[in-house]
Amino acid sequence: MRVLFIAPFFYIFFSQNLFSVELNKAPSEKDHSEKFGFLLVQDFKGRMKPINTMALELLRKIYKKDRIGHIDANIWMISLNKEGCLNYIPLEKIVWAKAPFIKNLKTRKIVKREYVSLLDLYSLNTNTLNVEFIFSKAFEKAFLKSPYQRSDLEQKILYFTERMNIVSMIFHGEYFRILPIINDTNYTWTSWVSSNFRKKFKLLNSYLMSVFYAQKNNYWSLADKFLNELHLYQRIYGKKVFISDLKIRAEILYNRLNIFYRIIYFYFILGVGLLFLAFTKIFFPFRGLYVLSIYFSWFLFTIFIYHTFGLILRWYISGHAPWSNSYESAVSISCSMFLSVFFFYRNGNIFITSVTSLFAAVFLMIAQGNLMNPELTYLVPVLKSFWLVIHVAVIISSYGFLSTGAFLGGIVLIFFIFKGIVGDFYSKKIEKQIQELTLINEMALTLGIFFLTVGTFLGGVWANESWGNYWSWDPKETWSIISIIVYSFVLHMRLIPEITGVFYFNLASLLSISSIIMTYFGVNYYLSGMHSYAKGYPIQVTSWIYYAIFFIFIIAISAYFQKIK
Repeated sequence: MRVLFIAPFFYIFFSQNLFSVELNKAPSEKDHSEKFGFLLVQDFKGRMKPINTMALELLRKIYKKDRIGHIDANIWMISLNKEGCLNYIPLEKIVWAKAPFIKNLKTRKIVKREYVSLLDLYSLNTNTLNVEFIFSKAFEKAFLKSPYQRSDLEQKILYFTERMNIVSMIFHGEYFRILPIINDTNYTWTSWVSSNFRKKFKLLNSYLMSVFYAQKNNYWSLADKFLNELHLYQRIYGKKVFISDLKIRAEILYNRLNIFYRIIYFYFILGVGLLFLAFTKIFFPFRGLYVLSIYFSWFLFTIFIYHTFGLILRWYISGHAPWSNSYESAVSISCSMFLSVFFFYRNGNIFITSVTSLFAAVFLMIAQGNLMNPELTYLVPVLKSFWLVIHVAVIISSYGFLSTGAFLGGIVLIFFIFKGIVGDFYSKKIEKQIQELTLINEMALTLGIFFLTVGTFLGGVWANESWGNYWSWDPKETWSIISIIVYSFVLHMRLIPEITGVFYFNLASLLSISSIIMTYFGVNYYLSGMHSYAKGYPIQVTSWIYYAIFFIFIIAISAYFQKIK
């Protein structure tokens, strides 16, 4: 485990020069691909990054994977730009026009395969004799509608058309901005898309022609030579915005590890395993189960350390705290939930460990979905403040504690169902677990509302610094106050005789997470205000949410009837 955690640091600090080649070894396509990945590119927002980052971002969006068969993202990016730039290649020989590398609609409408090619998506209009995109009419119809009026299929067609436009832009060289414009006051970089610039700069043409030759003859030395010259050109004429070799290595490592995607499976499997062991230990208290749960917990702690390393690495690469947008906050919340383990783990009770692991997996799955953009970006001006670190970190911590409380409340309700089914002997053990988990739940909610309240006040201070007033009843501010009121009520329910008791408290802790969901998701995607820098496209409520609500309703009703028996 220690080797797993330490190895990335050795890669960053002790790796060879970015463009070094082993002596007496002929360069291969793989070697050239790795060197190409270190070349810098400027995105549309002006951010400088390794071209490996851009290639992976685009390939994951179009193909939904990191490589196409044996072809990695770097070679894929070279090939598409080569075919676009070297326009002397006959159309019938353009491989990527015929290759099925575009992820198809889930409905498999018109084309039934999972992946389609560019040629699959165009047809000949017999009336006008024009070649047309097969979804052009559906796209126009969906585009003219309000986001709230679009059907699920129309949303998918819009997203699919976006991927098609990305492919077209790659072919036209609009993403291949690797050439600094000399003496440009805005430090703009460009590609072969500018014909005037292309005539003045023959090196890029020579490089792409050498790649064309290398792929046919498996001779990459000439391509390596031109790639080194491109890298030197970037260093000389783009030095004002050139990023350090150390940061380039760190970002390549971040791309290669893909930490936040890969640890989802570990969190989920360990969470389910620990939850199973926690329930099993109640009825079969074997020592072997206890030892196994300890190993599971330590392995989970190692994954948490790896998760934290990923956040630190992203912080170093981006230059700002990794909770500036929806994706980063979801990843940070999943990490912050383990604070509850350090606070509340006691007497070998692994329910809290399993809960945090499962919830971490849920948040990471949400972050990796189509709803959020994992791309590293610059901060918008209002977020360029030290308050970003303080205010958002406190709020994220509160969400971690409150989410833990909601999950514990659900487990206690399940225990109420078991208690009504099993005999008196096991009923006493279950009652002990209910009391202990309820105590932990109350402490989690207490800490959660404390951090939420402090974070809201800190947000007011930040608002005064940024916007000139402490409070403006912005939707995010309003829902923060609503959440504080909701959880204040939950923690004081014991003072109301009609709804006092363990059952009602845990049920309320489970249901009250809906206010946090509205504050975190609903405000960002359905309401607008001064926090609109976090606002995305309005999304439709997916079917699994209705299933989740129905499942919670069934558990609550079943637990209630078992309780009153």
